[in-house]
This record gives sequence, C-alpha cells and structure tokens, in this order.
Amino acid sequence: MRLAALPARQPLTDLPESPALSMLERRSPGTFAGRKLGVLITPGADASVLTALRSGAAAENATVEIIAPVAGGTQTSDGSPLPGKQVDGAPSVLFDTVAVVATPDGARELAANPAARDFVSDAYAHCKLIGYTDGAAPLLETAGIRLTGNGGPDDGSSAWPHIRQRISSAAAANCATGNASTPRSPDSTGA
Repeated sequence: MRLAALPARQPLTDLPESPALSMLERRSPGTFAGRKLGVLITPGADASVLTALRSGAAAENATVEIIAPVAGGTQTSDGSPLPGKQVDGAPSVLFDTVAVVATPDGARELAANPAARDFVSDAYAHCKLIGYTDGAAPLLETAGIRLTGNGGPDDGSSAWPHIRQRISSAAAANCATGNASTPRSPDSTGA
C-alpha cells in the first residue's frame, strides 16, 4: 500500500491573484509578431491569397504553416506544389490563429474529413481568430460555425487583403464570458 508523500511545507493559499497569470484578464499584445498562423488549404487554393497571407505574416514577423488534406501538401491554383503537414497531424491548437483557403469543391471534401472539421471547430471553440475565403463556407458550416458579415476591410488596406475575418457575435460573446465550449449551428446569413 502506497501512502501519499507529505509536503515539505504547507501550501500557501492566501496569495493575491496575479493578473499576469489570469486567462480571463489577458490582454492582446497588439501585435502579431512571434505568432503562428495555420493555413488549411485544398487543392487549387488561390495562389495569390496564399502569397498575400505569407507576405502579411512576414511583415508582422509571424510564421505561416500550411496544412493540407494529405501528407506532403497539394497544388495551388497556378499549379505550383505547396508542401504542408497533413491535417490529421496538425490540429488547430498548435496555432495562434487559423485560416482556411479553399475551393468550394475542396471545402466539401474537407467537410467529410473528421480531422478537418475538428481543425475549424476546435479553433472556434478556443476563440481563435478564423480567416477564410468564400470557398471555405461548406467546411465551416458543416463544422457548425455560424458565418456572419465581413469582419474587416477587404479593400487592400489590410495586411490580409484577400482574407475576411468572420466571427459571429454569439462566438465573441461566448468567448468573452468563457462559454465557447461548443460551436453554434450555421445561420442563414451565408458567406
């Protein structure tokens, strides 16, 4: 029979709370520097969007990691091979934020892949910023993510000119209160 080890001293229980350690009190550092963006792509993903993402990330001193449906990556819209990790081995928890650059057909194929659905639904449940192209809507809707209006400028003034951030007001409210444990069902607003 094993006995529990006795502590060397009694634990301190009267310490003041530390704002620096609080998950609820965390403040955004106001920069994307040092962050990691995971980009889930499909075959035929728009090469210009991917170039813009990489350029924007480089300008912010952030890194981009490509996630594909299969090991080794896929080809972009211009036929260029794009190496990447397989979605089964690269969950969204490994990234600070995620984006989905997909064709509608590719997104429908991803919607049938449990790992791809988990990639976006986990990102949503963890209150991560999700950028996506219009073609990604079938995957996001199948994963239970409510699509709302454009969350940022798409006029070229943004560092991410071709990606729109869309997060439902319900998701934002749930993230603010810490209640984002399950994705909401899609609404009729579409992409």
